[in-house]
Amino acid sequence: MALQYSNKMGMHTVAISTSKSKEKEARELGAKEFVCSKDEADMRRIQTKERLDLIVNTAFVTDLSEYLYALKPGGCFVQVAAPEKDKGIKFNDLDLVVNQKIFTGSAVGSRTEVMETLNFSSEFGVYPVTENYKWDEFPKAYQRLKDGLPRYRCVVDIASTYDLSLIHICRCRRSTLCRSRWSPYH
Repeated sequence: MALQYSNKMGMHTVAISTSKSKEKEARELGAKEFVCSKDEADMRRIQTKERLDLIVNTAFVTDLSEYLYALKPGGCFVQVAAPEKDKGIKFNDLDLVVNQKIFTGSAVGSRTEVMETLNFSSEFGVYPVTENYKWDEFPKAYQRLKDGLPRYRCVVDIASTYDLSLIHICRCRRSTLCRSRWSPYH
């Protein structure tokens, strides 16, 4: 979704991926340029000639040095993907300090930021790319997730497992949400 957001915000969007096979899809999602991080010439080009103002890292990468070299002095690197447990992130901290680069992380925004994001998404047509599964296909979805294969999120529909006529949300006397018409606070 980062490609879609930056494109819709009017930024010159560059997608960086380890696989050239993702170029077509990256361009469809809004990338104006594509860089394969396994291609030394591609990486050298963005590290020397076309340095970037902002990188939003959505991939599980532990060595970020090559990506930080692609930032302009004063540029910002935002880490939104966490590496596997017990695998820290490493990078050249001298490059960070000398070139006054900013390294920050983000998991989830505040309630206000989430609402702004949803409103922006609605107004500009930014939608997640998902693989949708019915509840009885959960094992398949889970296996794809374990194997790192989804493009880009697996969504399992559980609505069909409930009788929705029995469920509603109400505000009870204690200012908590109760989810059943049989609640003593209803």
